[in-house]
Amino acid sequence: MKKTAVVHFADDIHKLQVADPEVRFGPDYYTSPQFLARPNSTLRLNLVNFTALRKIARTYPVEMFHYSEVYGEIDVLDGFEQIVVNTVASAKVMSFLERLLSWASSRAPAPEIIIGTEYSWGNRVKSGDISPTFFDHLYRNHLILRHTARTDGRVYEDESFYGARIQEFELGIHQDALPAPDPIIDRKGILLVAAPEGRVTKNNEEIYETEKILSEADLGAEHDIRVIRPPYTAAEYWDALRSTRYLIFTSRGETFSYVLNDALSMGVIAFRKPELFASRTSRFGVDSYWGLGLRYRGPQELPERIRALSQDLDALRAESFRSSAMSKRLFSEEAVLGNWFKVLKGDTLNASGMLFVDISTLAGGIQDAYRMARDLGCEVVVAYMSRGLDEAGVTSYSLVTEDRSVAVVPYCFIEAGSRLRLVSRDFSKGRFVEGDSRGILNDYLRLLVRVNRVSRVYVSRGIGDFELAEALSGLRYLHGRELVPIPVQSV
Repeated sequence: MKKTAVVHFADDIHKLQVADPEVRFGPDYYTSPQFLARPNSTLRLNLVNFTALRKIARTYPVEMFHYSEVYGEIDVLDGFEQIVVNTVASAKVMSFLERLLSWASSRAPAPEIIIGTEYSWGNRVKSGDISPTFFDHLYRNHLILRHTARTDGRVYEDESFYGARIQEFELGIHQDALPAPDPIIDRKGILLVAAPEGRVTKNNEEIYETEKILSEADLGAEHDIRVIRPPYTAAEYWDALRSTRYLIFTSRGETFSYVLNDALSMGVIAFRKPELFASRTSRFGVDSYWGLGLRYRGPQELPERIRALSQDLDALRAESFRSSAMSKRLFSEEAVLGNWFKVLKGDTLNASGMLFVDISTLAGGIQDAYRMARDLGCEVVVAYMSRGLDEAGVTSYSLVTEDRSVAVVPYCFIEAGSRLRLVSRDFSKGRFVEGDSRGILNDYLRLLVRVNRVSRVYVSRGIGDFELAEALSGLRYLHGRELVPIPVQSV
């Protein structure tokens, strides 16, 4: 591993570490007044990243700095081969980054700069907090760690970003800090969680509509229907989750949600909106975390689905186990530590397979596509020209298996006679494609590869499309620090 400096901006963590270099962040900390006074999401993600990196630093040449220790004395970073900047949404981050990048460019050899994961760079350009030039420099010249592409649309609208090195990198949860839940069959609660009023994306209006529908369906006789409204502490929320069987999560847009993922970690069965983790550009979109939770379109469908699960205890247990197992695989401290270890060593985090197939030619339709994907070890099926999806019930930008191990996604196009149309959310038809479609396809494939961590591609022999073949031949994935060609195999 290269000699590494990690610069973080977590003031709360730094104060505790100064007082006790071996400070622990277990269950006692998460229920202490120190945490409960500021239980925001940024602190939580910083805690997981900090503890993971501190474990690595005990064995490998990694040194950790609070930004206050280096801002006025940046030369202390001299000699480090790579520098990780764990960003937060603060002006001090931008000030430090500008100084760091200028300083690093004067070094020979210049250290590798790794930037992540918390900052909405694209949104900050729109708000005027950072310049487009600064955004472009970061994404074109440094390794960027991101969780979902919701605010990275700019990167997939401009071919000059083809060389951007962006690594999909999940946030984490200290799952050991969560209380032990009751067995799922003993839980009776149906929980809805309101956000502060005025945040349109959070969709509070549907919470009250859902509460009414569930009550009118007489589910209150079988389940304790409860709405939590802010302000509430993390400890209060976790205590509520212990007896919660179902979470109804109405938010329409998140990059990562502790409300949802805490619930999943505790084995709660979560119904969530299909578009929750969708990333959209002006031409296409993709779903991140497409396997999390059970999708629902509207509250009217919930009573029947809840009753069906509650009457099938085997299915209930299986869904609860799936919730906690998937959360552990993606978001546990162990998963985050493993991801950091690979990033710092320069290893790849990308190992998924993607299959292109014309589903309309398969006798068994989508089920055959799922089978082919599993046989090839693929997690994603791209339905060539979106054929065979007309009656498939695509929600948002994907259709997933019952066990959520494989997703079928549409092509970026759908045929309309001799012309092509863009595919919009929920498999609706977007505007007609005017002019050359190759740039759209190239950008769409780049986004699919990044979000799904794809490192190999399979193409059904029945597809004879020169434009697709050309796009795939130029497609690359991030292998450590370098973008390398994706192996493409005909099947």
